[in-house]
Amino acid sequence: MLVPSSADKFLQLPSQTGTYCLTFHCTILSQVTVGKLGTYQIVPGYYCYVGSAFGRGGLKSRIERHLKVNKRNHWHLDYIRPYFEPVEICYTTDSIKREHQWSKLLLKDIYSSIPINKFGSSDCHCPTHLFYYKVKPQIKKLLSNYAITILSLNR
Repeated sequence: MLVPSSADKFLQLPSQTGTYCLTFHCTILSQVTVGKLGTYQIVPGYYCYVGSAFGRGGLKSRIERHLKVNKRNHWHLDYIRPYFEPVEICYTTDSIKREHQWSKLLLKDIYSSIPINKFGSSDCHCPTHLFYYKVKPQIKKLLSNYAITILSLNR
């Protein structure tokens, strides 16, 4: 089941600010150029992207943009998004930016690996904000110390 381009008709996302983790599934091997980061091979499996939405429109605006496929490439995620199918949305409306804390937790997960260095983290000291998993990760367990909401996209 694909998320339609007008995802707001189906998803109840808050307009508040917060931090999010998007889980995607990839089924095909592809080579993709990610802006100035270079060209990388995307392999089948699951990918988690961690970010924050503290600008205008909050979580609703940022996540809906990330779910769209046909758009101008601005964020690193925009370059690889056409190869991914969204599976799950996890977010918190905590007023503290949690993206670096969450990235550190996913980095420590024994099942994760870094597919692209500095992906989504060119403006911070994190090694990446994109994580690869061979099987679907248990984000609920990884982020159990945070007040999170999880939306399954039935994949």
